[in-house]
Amino acid sequence: MTMKFMASVSVISLIALGAPAFAQDADAPDTSEATPENEARQERVLVTATRREESLQDVPLAVTAWQQDALSEKGIVSYDGLARETPGIVLNQPTANFNTITTRGIATNGYGANLQAATAIYINELPISSNGNSTILDPTLYDVERVEVLRGPQGTLFGANSLSGAVRILTKAPNPNEFEASALVDYGLVDGDAFRQRYNGMVNIPLLEDQLALRLVGFYRDEDGWVDNLGTGIEGSNSLEAVGGRAHLLWEPTSNFDLGLLIIHEDNDPADSGLTNPDRGEFLRFTERPDLFQSDFTSYNLTANYEMDWATLTSSSTYSNVDGLFIVDLAGTFNQAIPFALDAVGSDENFVQEVRLVSADGGDWDWVVGGFHFNKRRDIDYDYRSSIEFL
Repeated sequence: MTMKFMASVSVISLIALGAPAFAQDADAPDTSEATPENEARQERVLVTATRREESLQDVPLAVTAWQQDALSEKGIVSYDGLARETPGIVLNQPTANFNTITTRGIATNGYGANLQAATAIYINELPISSNGNSTILDPTLYDVERVEVLRGPQGTLFGANSLSGAVRILTKAPNPNEFEASALVDYGLVDGDAFRQRYNGMVNIPLLEDQLALRLVGFYRDEDGWVDNLGTGIEGSNSLEAVGGRAHLLWEPTSNFDLGLLIIHEDNDPADSGLTNPDRGEFLRFTERPDLFQSDFTSYNLTANYEMDWATLTSSSTYSNVDGLFIVDLAGTFNQAIPFALDAVGSDENFVQEVRLVSADGGDWDWVVGGFHFNKRRDIDYDYRSSIEFL
């Protein structure tokens, strides 16, 4: 059975905020103690939760902002670390590449079931959580400017599927004035003997002083599994191999205009699900074949910013393609009495265009006006299978 799904959404939004900012719980994770030193550090945290750059202390929203140093210090490389360390966030992750984030306890249901997710997830300007159980990308959080977790309804600025909040992953921009390079190597053990190795690297290359630069980021993850599959006979079946990177070219010909091209690619291949049945014992599962939640993600984004005395005009165009495998053994539904499984092989093509005008600082009112167009095509081949012997 082949299923085709197309969605097209266009939205025009207008938001105006009075200049006197209301008090809010700017709970930056690394500034919890109210000391003069921490207050000074907190004032330096800038966020764009309202589509303008401002101090975390001045944002009239409940926002947690993670900068790269804090992410690296706590070993946060994906959604599970964010959920563990961020107040009000719960992650439903039965396996790698299958993520549903719940904010403040508001969700559609535990599994998603193709319903709209209640928390929007963005990589820069690209929404990657348009459906509940289609968020199969588990991005590596390295060389990011920051990760912003917004709690509470964000529909005006971040779309219909942000009823309870939004998670924004903002990558670092190229620096046209300085050569930079960094690396992060992470080794660890899970459950005593499952070896985890992660390698990350970045290089920033100025091509034309003050005007043009290229920033390249790459990563590789190789992680042993810690769940034994009794049905396949594989120990540590939920091993993971992932590779990817991004290239960001930024051109700043004048002080008030810049144009950036960003390409992101990630190939994430867990060998089996990590979902277990506690009745069988600790870290044990049973399926006739491995469950596969694998994704191959590529995104192209072109963003232009033009700064005027009274406002900044931004245009962002994004095209992305996701090829995914969703292969699950469903025989457990019948207590293994009936062989039954689903093989779903699909691809998503997305195009997102956003244009917004944001007022400059100062004056009695801050305002944002913009338009947003999202078009998605999904093609899926569904194959339900049993066994010849049973049939």
